[in-house]
Amino acid sequence: MDIKIGDTVRYLNDVGGGKVASILPDNRVMVIDDSGFEIPMFRKELVVVDSDDSKPKSVTISTKKEVETPENYHNELIFFPQGTNLSGNNTPKAYIAIVPQNEQASKSDILNVHIVNDCNYHLFVSVYESNKLSNKFVNTQIIAPNKNSFIYAIDKNKYSYDTIEITVNLSFYSKGSIPSIKPWQSKVEIETSVFTNNIMFKRNSFFDIPAVMYRLVDTDSSTAEFKKALETLTKENSVVVSDKILLDTTPAKKTKKEKPKENFLKEVDLHIQSLVESTAGLTPKEMLDIQMRQFKVEFENALAERYKRVVFIHGLGNGTLKNEIRRTLDREYKKYEYHDASFKEYGFGATMVILSK
Repeated sequence: MDIKIGDTVRYLNDVGGGKVASILPDNRVMVIDDSGFEIPMFRKELVVVDSDDSKPKSVTISTKKEVETPENYHNELIFFPQGTNLSGNNTPKAYIAIVPQNEQASKSDILNVHIVNDCNYHLFVSVYESNKLSNKFVNTQIIAPNKNSFIYAIDKNKYSYDTIEITVNLSFYSKGSIPSIKPWQSKVEIETSVFTNNIMFKRNSFFDIPAVMYRLVDTDSSTAEFKKALETLTKENSVVVSDKILLDTTPAKKTKKEKPKENFLKEVDLHIQSLVESTAGLTPKEMLDIQMRQFKVEFENALAERYKRVVFIHGLGNGTLKNEIRRTLDREYKKYEYHDASFKEYGFGATMVILSK
């Protein structure tokens, strides 16, 4: 059934419903619930329980007058959805998260892909997935500050290729006085073997179950311009910023993100014996691939968990793993400094990466 302004609807996947106030682009409508809040919803997530066609014209006109609002009000709700603003969290940060439907990823046929907006900006994203066979548009979303949004589902049984590449176009924006950010693009290459490896899924501060987290990094330019702009704000201005960017008019629900935890040092053991039960039948290249996948996952987890330092214990050996780690740091994580970890604690067999000072 087609949905029209004035129809009474209920949510298909949730409790509640309301009345349709306006028709939005991209197959969405604006629903006013019983509390007077207006919520943008996809048509496919709604069921019409009372069509406006059956009501007298006068009632229809009266309903429109009741929901009459300033011209830009609906746009305000769409482009500035309510989020939670955290003091000092004004640096643009975002992650791709691969989240299984239960704690054992190997037992989940479906994996959910989310994007986490880990800052006080609103975030508009458009997402594409490519592989050896195709390149396709996936979804577009507007994500509130310090929230995450479901993007699409992966049926891992249908992925017959070794890697996929997810491209995300990001645009951070705000009504507050924090610096404006140029739109940027990030590309993440994911090996599909990750989908079935429980070791890769780690506890984190964003989801209740283990997930694989990938930091979205600007592939075209550095964030130096943003940092310079942010540093020009005085302490007095910073107070004004924190006042201006608060969008909640009522106390927000407390979540684990309410008081972000900052840790200092994380140690990651990359010895192959700690990653697999047995190396029987594995070639040296296969073992190195397993270790490097674990390196990337642990690096992204350390960023997501707000560690200041991370030590990767790779052993001395013939230096293959150590050299590959440092090549990856130089190529994919250029902004982070690294050096040999403490000789007293690790000998020559570890590399320390400085994530923040």
